[in-house]
Amino acid sequence: RNILRHRVKGDISKITAFFMRLPWRRMSDYRSFVFRRIKGCNLACWKSDALSIGGFDESFTGWGYEDADFVFRLQDKGVVRRAGTWATEVLHIWHKPADPSR
Repeated sequence: RNILRHRVKGDISKITAFFMRLPWRRMSDYRSFVFRRIKGCNLACWKSDALSIGGFDESFTGWGYEDADFVFRLQDKGVVRRAGTWATEVLHIWHKPADPSR
């Protein structure tokens, strides 16, 4: 693994989750449903769970709330939400910036 090399180069902002293994199952279950913690930008679920609720509702127009609706419907089906805080990392793969003249 070249994790430290990528961290030094700035490719990875945090490396904590690569080295720490904590008892997340006990600590990460949400004890109550909190609407403000729904973030569609970083959401994962089993494909079978997504299919069982019919996926995202495509009738939403404009920005927002389709992710909250998706999570509410998963919750209604009994899917347990878990927090991903400190459990994983978000890695950005570098690419050339888009040409602003286009």
